[in-house]
Amino acid sequence: MNKKMQLYNRLHKLNTAQIITLGFAGVIILGGLLLWLPFCTAPGYHTSFTDAMFTATTSICVTGLVTVVTATHWTLAGKIIILVLIQIGGVGLISLGSIIFISLRKKISLRNRRVIQESYNMDRMGGMVRLVKKVLICVFGAEGIGAVCYAVRFIPQFGLAKGLGYSVFTAVSAFCNAGIDLLGEDSLAQYVADPIVNFTSVGLIIMSGLGFVVWWDIWDKIKRVIRGKLPVGRIFKNLRLHSKIVLMMTLILVVGGTVLIFLFDHGNPESIGTYSPGTKWMASLFQSVTTRTAGFFTVSQERFSNATYMLCLVLMLIGGSPMGTAGGIKTTTVAVLLLSLKSNLQGKRDVEVHHRRIRDSYIRSAIVVTGMVLTVLILMSMLLCAAMPEAPIEDVVYEITSAVATVGLSRGLTPCLNTAGKWIVILTMYLGRIGPLTLGTAVTVRVQKNAGRFTSGRRRYYDWIVTVRQSGGYSQRITNTCSEREMRKKMKNKSYAVIGLGQFGMTVALTLAEANCDVLAIDDKDDNVQDIAEKVSYAVKADVRDPGILESFGVQNVDVAVIAVAENMEASITATMQVKELGVPFVMAKAMNSLHGRILEKIGADKVIYPEHSMGIRVARNLLSSGFVDMFELSSDFSMAEFKIPREWIGKTLRELKVREKYNINLIGLKHGDKMNMNVAPDEVFPADCTVVAAGANSDLNKVSEN
Repeated sequence: MNKKMQLYNRLHKLNTAQIITLGFAGVIILGGLLLWLPFCTAPGYHTSFTDAMFTATTSICVTGLVTVVTATHWTLAGKIIILVLIQIGGVGLISLGSIIFISLRKKISLRNRRVIQESYNMDRMGGMVRLVKKVLICVFGAEGIGAVCYAVRFIPQFGLAKGLGYSVFTAVSAFCNAGIDLLGEDSLAQYVADPIVNFTSVGLIIMSGLGFVVWWDIWDKIKRVIRGKLPVGRIFKNLRLHSKIVLMMTLILVVGGTVLIFLFDHGNPESIGTYSPGTKWMASLFQSVTTRTAGFFTVSQERFSNATYMLCLVLMLIGGSPMGTAGGIKTTTVAVLLLSLKSNLQGKRDVEVHHRRIRDSYIRSAIVVTGMVLTVLILMSMLLCAAMPEAPIEDVVYEITSAVATVGLSRGLTPCLNTAGKWIVILTMYLGRIGPLTLGTAVTVRVQKNAGRFTSGRRRYYDWIVTVRQSGGYSQRITNTCSEREMRKKMKNKSYAVIGLGQFGMTVALTLAEANCDVLAIDDKDDNVQDIAEKVSYAVKADVRDPGILESFGVQNVDVAVIAVAENMEASITATMQVKELGVPFVMAKAMNSLHGRILEKIGADKVIYPEHSMGIRVARNLLSSGFVDMFELSSDFSMAEFKIPREWIGKTLRELKVREKYNINLIGLKHGDKMNMNVAPDEVFPADCTVVAAGANSDLNKVSEN
């Protein structure tokens, strides 16, 4: 196996968490190297490798912490690179890569669709390509509107070209929650009393923090109202549970944060105490919103009271909502934890909200995510304290919280970081962006279950199962031995859906997965799905009898569908009809009997197989042929068999034996344990401890095996 093939194997075995992790790391390194180049640094300034990597990380992770002043330190080229990195970080590396594939008219594989799904925290895989397109339309549309609003203020102040550039940069940074600006060291402090800048920024931050799923859900209900199908007063009631939780949590955090900040600091002359009542409320609102991952500020963070400081820590940790550009542990995670706490205090067995039960798996996930975030926070705070013992503990905690939640706010510690401190913050921002849970999944060694798996160690040869239709109407199984490379060529660019994970379906799915194929496995039993989840591209629990369920999981995107739910005829027929209607090119269905098989053929199955019938014939022939180790029927008269080497063959060569002329059979190879030699030299001596694999007429094979 050449190096190219070895690299392919390693890349193909990466799980989705590893792909996301390595993808972001690769873009950060590339961005850092570009920013390190001399043409990116303004005259009179010097950019160290650490500062270049720090800036690239804070841009791609949409954090906003900066060790140098963006407005003056970087040239136009450097600012453009930073803007591109912010956009990649906000939109998502996976989405941009998918759009490139779509533009080139390349097929998005099942594996890549799962990566898209996990990068956006979606629970289903159907419509991933449409999802990416909608995300980009929403992102660029919102950023365009924001740029126009900013331009109303910036163009009169800075001129057309500079003002327009500032507007676009600030809009992208605000929507992507980066918090990086071109206005100088004081961010948006000069606009603390400006309603246009304040409300444009607040609007972009809140909209991006809600998540795209909530956008589309609200827009769908608005369209129904316009068409007269839904009363205005019932919009909220008809929203999805996810949207309801996100909107309620966002409202509580924004309004509650604003009120508390106003109460804590309205008399503080160092922060907002000297402003007018209207400006105080607007500054409080901006601080409440920006602490949930935006990074801009209109009031310096070190000026706020200790009470506001503690409140900001909480808001930063919570962050935004899933499938948005915000960081943190997410509003839905906090909501699940609070609801779980409430239910336990009330002595309730189930956690419910809006008359819907929350699954136990969601609760466990929320606990794990929160635990991982807090673990990273505590560990990195200790490391930064060790690297910078002179730094105040409150500034350190604020800095690390801001980094892990990808907020970008600082109490003035960022510019004072030493080299070790910068790298600690770089790592923290990276962990915060990709998600501690994603990183944990990426580096954890998966415990493989032995059931249905190949024996330990890599096999050079696989048993390749092929089905062939015989004249009698039954399908027979032939086992051919081929190399890993040959198998990959046969399976290249193929994706499979295996519906039904009984013994047969499980074996098919695992064999395909071992051959590095994209496999979507579907079953209605949790245990079966859990057993195979870590071994195939995607595994999901679903009842195939539900209308539209297979489409929701993207079955229409596979090349071959294997229907392995023969024991349940209703499910078998329904699944076959669905996959054919979805346009799957090749559908193979398992049948229990000839009647079942004829029904499957009538509704469109391209091939019907009868594993029990075929195996029964195979077992019977092996029993009748006592000299055979194994036998595979090719037709009613011809077979391929494995048998112990005849005594008269031991110590002789192929040339001496003249197998084809004397015995009327074709020698395929010799087996020594698990090793197969398919290129037997004419002068190679046959050892006594081997078995022979040959093909020929059944009568001739029987004669040879009995010797």
